[in-house]
Amino acid sequence: MMLILFSSLVACFGLMKGCNAAVVSSPEVVYSWPILEFDWRSENQKQEYIADSRYIPENNPFTGIKVYKGKTYINVPRWRLGVPSTLNVVVEKNGKPLLQPYPSWEMQRVNGDCNSFKFIQSMEIDPNTGLMWIIDTGRINIFPAPTGSQAPQNLCPPKLVIYDLNRNTTALKYEFPASVVNPNTTFLNDLVLDYVDGEARFAYITDTFDFKIVVYDRKLNMSYFIQDLPSMSPEGPTAGDITVGNISLSVGVLGINGIAMSPDFKYVYYGPVAGVGLHQIPTSVLRNYEGSSAMSFPQIRKVGDKFTQSDGMLATQAGRIYFPALSTNSLWLWDMEKDRLDQGVSEGDVIMQTQEEVVRNDATMQWIDTLGIDENGCIWFTAPAVQRWMTGNMDLTGASGDNFYIWKVCVNELGYLQNADVTTKNSTNGGNSPVGVMSIFFTLLHMLKQVLRVSNVF
Repeated sequence: MMLILFSSLVACFGLMKGCNAAVVSSPEVVYSWPILEFDWRSENQKQEYIADSRYIPENNPFTGIKVYKGKTYINVPRWRLGVPSTLNVVVEKNGKPLLQPYPSWEMQRVNGDCNSFKFIQSMEIDPNTGLMWIIDTGRINIFPAPTGSQAPQNLCPPKLVIYDLNRNTTALKYEFPASVVNPNTTFLNDLVLDYVDGEARFAYITDTFDFKIVVYDRKLNMSYFIQDLPSMSPEGPTAGDITVGNISLSVGVLGINGIAMSPDFKYVYYGPVAGVGLHQIPTSVLRNYEGSSAMSFPQIRKVGDKFTQSDGMLATQAGRIYFPALSTNSLWLWDMEKDRLDQGVSEGDVIMQTQEEVVRNDATMQWIDTLGIDENGCIWFTAPAVQRWMTGNMDLTGASGDNFYIWKVCVNELGYLQNADVTTKNSTNGGNSPVGVMSIFFTLLHMLKQVLRVSNVF
């Protein structure tokens, strides 16, 4: 038995695909810009957009990022006016990275066409199908410039679009009813997918302004929401005071934001921007439409406090949750699987203890926003220095260097969705686990490592 375990351990360390040990490569800046640059059809088009304020260069930060088949997809949310394209793919022309509107310029129209994209903060790509799940808030200018007088513009109903990246076609468009997503107040922010019976059936979407999780059921083509104010609201009047470098930014109105799915599709983790608490909710609760009208959810529990505020989150099949540490310009992880094994409990009872720094750079990892992971086990993340952009302290001329960074660091772990279509055979009644065998392996591996430590092998 020991020989079998040791062979498995050697293979695990050789491949590092979901193994219970972290290997981190040197972080790499893949792209950076002093100011974001788009792939214009012509210089005339660019000047026309500038002339009528469809393009205001200083109003274009990026947030969301996902990678699929070697292509990098980037969101530029319409936080303020003058964003020409809110969903883009990075292309290189003459050695220069540009944001090319995706899937077309026509899909980026701001006025007069509710089929086009209005405001995309983030998206998720199912690597098993090539389907991009895109959330469009439908509102723009939600963070008006300090000198501006225009209020947010509620242009179109909020919607979910599923776009087939392999066929370049829209697979589904769903408009959320006002009873689920308020078109005048919402800020649809981040999402994860939930596999049931071998397919992505549910999307769980955080609503940062209205403090709830919006649920979309693709099988029934319907939506509803779960709202638990104690865990989804800002944690207090000062919980959103974040200092990055020498600049402070107050985000006290921002509730639930980052969201992560456990690798066995049993639990969802989330927390507010204005706060440090990390909470866990069973997917059995989120999948239950009949229970969505409840006023409280005893199944929700706090697993612990991150040591600082964070933004987006990402879970891997190794049982780790990666998150930005905003106040320290770094990427951290919670080794949930290690804590679970050390505590001898199930995931439903684990307490967050093991928090570790992964990478850090005080100059170029300011305000890590969104995380994505590719099929090679590399985490990609955006660092748009939100605190400088929001407060008008960003030098966009390039004289002070670049402002917007896309980083990559290889952790050699698979994302929670990788191969989920063939490994998940779950149902809405429970019994879900793409890592049933993996959990057993993790347990045996943990036991072996403890034995080897005692023997001074490790």
